[in-house]
Amino acid sequence: MKKVGYRVYSRPEWVIPFVEKYVCFFKVMQINATQRFMDDMYLQSFANYCKKMGIEKLSFHLPEETLMDENRCERVCDFITENDEKCEITMVTHFWGNLAESDFFSYALAKVAKDHSVTIALENVKVGKNLLKYFDALKELAVTHGFKVCIDLGYLFYSITKSNTPADLVVNYFKKDSWWKENIVELHLHDYTASGCHRNIGEGLLYKNIWHLRDIIEYVNDDVPIFFETTIQDLETQGVIEVREFFNRLNRK
Repeated sequence: MKKVGYRVYSRPEWVIPFVEKYVCFFKVMQINATQRFMDDMYLQSFANYCKKMGIEKLSFHLPEETLMDENRCERVCDFITENDEKCEITMVTHFWGNLAESDFFSYALAKVAKDHSVTIALENVKVGKNLLKYFDALKELAVTHGFKVCIDLGYLFYSITKSNTPADLVVNYFKKDSWWKENIVELHLHDYTASGCHRNIGEGLLYKNIWHLRDIIEYVNDDVPIFFETTIQDLETQGVIEVREFFNRLNRK
């Protein structure tokens, strides 16, 4: 089974003791890197601590405006430069489909990430039309700047529904191009309804796409982690149960 963890929302002063509990259940973790977190937490020290505690894969979800706002992009670049010992870290940011604007901010981000051994992954967002053209643009930006890819499965299947794109067509779009398999480094998972995303698994429409969902999860490399982005409050009970029930359902023939 793939390595699984959660996207963690935590104040900087709480995150250290939280990690001590988290590693009892999961070995990969994604931190929601808010402005406050980046201001108050020194990246290198935190990465070293997580590694010492047994976190095998550390990821940061950057502010969603990183490729749209100069100040946000500069702050993220400053945060990355704190990784002076070159721990293996992935940072994920949304691609909003505006190729020209995103390309402008990507030059600085790509350079500082390369210099400090940080992997930048572009994450898909909710798309209401021209879904495959959107992914064409995401790939173009990633190739240009040496970025990797994060597929948000909740957003993907929400977008398939909203854009009236056949799920078979989308799955085959990825599978016929080996570039995607080589460059997808994270999967994000949450349920969705017609009105929105980030529902707990089983509370929306995700299981209606279980066959296509399984196809994508099996397609990506085995070392690609899955981060649940739901609203559970208790890792020990809700989190463990949510993960177990999801994989039971996914593996059901």
